Amino acid sequence: MKIIFIPPYVFWGKFYVLMQNHGNDMGFEPSDAEKEMVDGCRKGMPKYQEMFYKKYYGKMLGVTLRYSESRDEAKDVLQEGYVKAFKHIVDFVHNGNIEAWLRRIMVNSALDNIRRKKADIMTTDLNTEFGEEKYGEENTISHLNYEELLGMMHSLPTGYKLVFNLFAIEGYTHKEIGEKFGISESTSKSQYARAKQAMQKMIEERENINLLNKISHE
Repeated sequence: MKIIFIPPYVFWGKFYVLMQNHGNDMGFEPSDAEKEMVDGCRKGMPKYQEMFYKKYYGKMLGVTLRYSESRDEAKDVLQEGYVKAFKHIVDFVHNGNIEAWLRRIMVNSALDNIRRKKADIMTTDLNTEFGEEKYGEENTISHLNYEELLGMMHSLPTGYKLVFNLFAIEGYTHKEIGEKFGISESTSKSQYARAKQAMQKMIEERENINLLNKISHE
């Protein structure tokens, strides 16, 4: 097997693209139809509320799944997010990105759900070591599907998973994450680095299993 060593930004770039693009095709400016839909929702018109709900359901479920322990929990968080969205849609500015606005609400709803379940969600063993990051085959990420990667993310300690999601996928800065959870910026950076190491290790282990299975069937 030919091993191609590639730098971290290439390896993780593939991962981020896969996770961000799952059920996602966000635009930057609302279309006339979207503006009409938003206006209808502001007026509490069921026709437009249903349209809004269905239009973004799949994409937003993809967001809440990353922060939930089960599909049922993700759906509950999704419903909570939509309730908040319909309540605050009067505050949405037409020249903004409606999908990005809704996504932020879903993330906050998911974080609220985690806070209700765990008093100190950022408590995690910062001394856990995962070893050096290594980069193997160039196509490692492409061999894994979204569900496999999602499962790996859910196996991370809560603090690692949250920082990884917020920084790598949602685009929060470490300073913003620190302010959200009452931790230092350096702690956020540390948890993110360790989350990456843990994910890398799990991906390599899964690839080894897949390779052995492939060989055994040849």
